[in-house]
Amino acid sequence: MTGAPAKPRRRLRASPLGLYLGGLICALTFTPSLIPRPWEAQGALAGLGFALGYGGGVLIARLWAWLELPVASVCIEFHRQPVAKQQRQARTGHLNTSRGTTCGHRSEG
Repeated sequence: MTGAPAKPRRRLRASPLGLYLGGLICALTFTPSLIPRPWEAQGALAGLGFALGYGGGVLIARLWAWLELPVASVCIEFHRQPVAKQQRQARTGHLNTSRGTTCGHRSEG
């Protein structure tokens, strides 16, 4: 029996920015306050803070990708090169990047 080929399974990955912001907001919920809280309320606030922070981080990361803004790792790779190579790549528009971003360095026409 021939059927349609199976679709490749999409791999779920955690967003690093989401984990960072979620962890930061979760940690902030444990800072001292003047309002005494029972442990159930503290746990609920920490979980809610992490969820909101993670969601915000994912939203920012997706918005960043949608706007096609440069990725930091590619920019760092570009700026670690010798200046002459940077100038040559910026002039020709041939930047050696795996993601195809130019880190804001456009070729001068």
